[in-house]
Amino acid sequence: MPAPLQDITAALPVLSGTGAALIAPLSWVGSLLLLPACWTDLAARRISNTIVLALLPFGLLRHWLEGDLLTALGLTVAIFAVVVAGWRAGLLGGGDTKLLTAAALLMPSEQLPLFLALTALGGGALALSIIAVRPMAPMMVPAVVPAGRAARRCNPATTLRRVWNIELWRLRHGGSLPYALAITTGAMLTLWMSGG
Repeated sequence: MPAPLQDITAALPVLSGTGAALIAPLSWVGSLLLLPACWTDLAARRISNTIVLALLPFGLLRHWLEGDLLTALGLTVAIFAVVVAGWRAGLLGGGDTKLLTAAALLMPSEQLPLFLALTALGGGALALSIIAVRPMAPMMVPAVVPAGRAARRCNPATTLRRVWNIELWRLRHGGSLPYALAITTGAMLTLWMSGG
């Protein structure tokens, strides 16, 4: 690391004791924010900027407490550059790009290769499951969704039926993958395997 960066890093206060005990819970609480991203990606293939922005303070605080904030930011920028290239090539959606970058900031710096590998494996498993199920899609029956006043009520059963019908349509017409599921799987497994 260049001398000026070492000086800046050394000047950053790092908490010990209580701060160190906060690192794993911060990451786990932050990773729970990935769950609504999974739901919105599955239901609408959209990932809210609000969710992505809400993840950032957890990751920044985690790395500040660990004393490797500049390293983590550098690695996150590198990951962002790579996933933006994937987005420009049409391999990832814009929401997936932002979510993967924000989730990477939640991970311990030394565990980023594991996180990326587990996310890629999760994406591969998701793709294989879609490929396996797609031939059966024409035989699958859409769920009955109530009409009228009952349809306007927001209840979990009606919402799940609508999501099922939308996903069934996507299966039949070759829709995109809800990659937030793979990102969340990679993040949760990485945190679990690394102890937070």
